Amino acid sequence: MVKQIYDLICDADAIVHYNGTKFDMPILNQEFLFDSLDPPSSYANIDLLKTARKQFRLPSNKLDYVARYLGLGSKTKHMG
Repeated sequence: MVKQIYDLICDADAIVHYNGTKFDMPILNQEFLFDSLDPPSSYANIDLLKTARKQFRLPSNKLDYVARYLGLGSKTKHMG
């Protein structure tokens, strides 16, 4: 599964995420290193948390709060 994610990121022009700069991407890069894969570097990194902070200045920047504020419903619940 790690190799599939790696290939997907390597083929992408941009990765769009929410708080991925400080959370998801460091974890993924660590997993890539465990599998002897160099961290991918040739993609635009778009973190929507930064956009939400700058554009809305809400009392909370948690994904669930921002999604509800924008009328998108609740954050999708998952295990893990």
